[in-house]
Amino acid sequence: MLKKIKKYFEEKSKTKKELDKIISIIRSKNDKIVDNFMNEINSSDKIIIKKLKEIGAIKIDKFIVDFHFYFKEIKNIEFTLSNLNRLQFESYGLDEFRGFKCKLIEPIKKDEYPGRFATGYFLVELDTDEIKRQASIFEKQLGKETIETIRGAQKKVGSKRIFANDKPTKKAKALYKRMIDKDKGYIDIYHFGEMFK
Repeated sequence: MLKKIKKYFEEKSKTKKELDKIISIIRSKNDKIVDNFMNEINSSDKIIIKKLKEIGAIKIDKFIVDFHFYFKEIKNIEFTLSNLNRLQFESYGLDEFRGFKCKLIEPIKKDEYPGRFATGYFLVELDTDEIKRQASIFEKQLGKETIETIRGAQKKVGSKRIFANDKPTKKAKALYKRMIDKDKGYIDIYHFGEMFK
């Protein structure tokens, strides 16, 4: 029994360290994105791609007006950026971080606030609506019976993943909770409502 308890706390400690590292990377990348794109409104695709590469972005794809990209340090978090008329970007979790979302609400300019604590205010949330939308698309394309067959096969082989699941993962929930820090500009929907009425 003691071994199980010890193992539980070791795994919890390992997960916290992993999440803290991911949070540090996300915040650092968010700062770089805001700093590099604050004044690049309506820039050409060439300039955007060049600047994204300069800050270490990989797998850069353009979809209509949004650029989708990753960073090699955190491949389970996808970033999107648009600079059409104003800077907009967000990051959202994939796979084990499915459901996590962090979105720029309002950038803070360096010259206006030289001693600023962050590059902006970011809304951190669990994006259950998007997950449900994606699960619904899978169900329409494959059918409920096919999805249940796939889930049954996953269960048989002992997989912890659930195909076309419409709930945020445990890691996404943990990342969400640890990412919120009002003093650093990362707020939840409650604080958003209070600050941006």
